[in-house]
Amino acid sequence: MLLHNVELNNKRVLLVRPNVHIDIADFSGFSFAEPLDLGYLAAYAKAEGVDSDVIDMLVDKRQDIVKLLESKKYDLVAFTGHVTAVVSINELAKKVKEFDRNIVVVVCGIMAAVNPHVYDKTNVDAIINTNPYETFSQILQKMKMGDNDFLSIDGVYCIDKSKAEVVCYVPKYFPLREKLSAYAKYYRHSYLGPCVSIKTSFGCPHNCNFCLYAKGGYGKYWERDLEDVFDELKHIKESDIMILDDNFTAKLI
Repeated sequence: MLLHNVELNNKRVLLVRPNVHIDIADFSGFSFAEPLDLGYLAAYAKAEGVDSDVIDMLVDKRQDIVKLLESKKYDLVAFTGHVTAVVSINELAKKVKEFDRNIVVVVCGIMAAVNPHVYDKTNVDAIINTNPYETFSQILQKMKMGDNDFLSIDGVYCIDKSKAEVVCYVPKYFPLREKLSAYAKYYRHSYLGPCVSIKTSFGCPHNCNFCLYAKGGYGKYWERDLEDVFDELKHIKESDIMILDDNFTAKLI
């Protein structure tokens, strides 16, 4: 029985920020932030006893996901990205499933929250559109038990069910930055670098109908406890920090 439990927990996940088409305009030449979502997902994976690797394809030379899957045995691959990455994510998900249909494919991020229907569900097992980090934990728990009924999880998108109630978006853990350390020299803001990113709040206190982030925040706004923010800052060695809050000065407005 003990050996069986060890086997169940011996899982590995690959967390991916995909590349985007060369013709897509972006601000990476001016400001290029680390994929903080993947750092948080890595932290939640660790809490579940699941090991993880992070690949940032925007800077990593390893662009062939099949070769990455051949290098280690992965049980789950999770993608996150903005609207510019939707096509890439669908293409990569297809390659993962062609390589091994048993690998669980998960999509999360702002587009999964706002427009989950844009992802190819034939190659994606779970689209996380509510309570992202807690939902990811529940997916890992089911995966470890060999249960692939991910649609039964409240935070996983399904066209036939109502959107889950938002409990809280604020992560319980600090992002696992050591998983991103290989790319640290690339993350910068203007002439400052290397820059570490931090978020002190999530969502938005406003409800503007033209804004992606207002909708992505489910019309709610959460601030992290100030002591928690200070504690995270103490663990950051870099002198330059990029604040990724959409509403950093919300209480001053």
